[in-house]
Amino acid sequence: MEHVDLTEYPNYTLKEPVALAILFYGSVMGTFTGKALKHYLGDTSKGQMSDYINARRIIKGLDRATLIKSYAVMFEKGLR
Repeated sequence: MEHVDLTEYPNYTLKEPVALAILFYGSVMGTFTGKALKHYLGDTSKGQMSDYINARRIIKGLDRATLIKSYAVMFEKGLR
């Protein structure tokens, strides 16, 4: 991917590869809200809980949090 100054060309953030990179970085590092995915998603094999509802806050508040939780639970079952 080419280097683009996003402050000079903010529309580049709408391109899928750039948007995904921002989404992943912000979610993992906690740059959006100060909370990262690790604060909400535990290692269930170690008996830790995953709070999918509040993890949603990282990206878009609680908008459709219950629906997204149902997707996450199905995805997790599929991985097991």
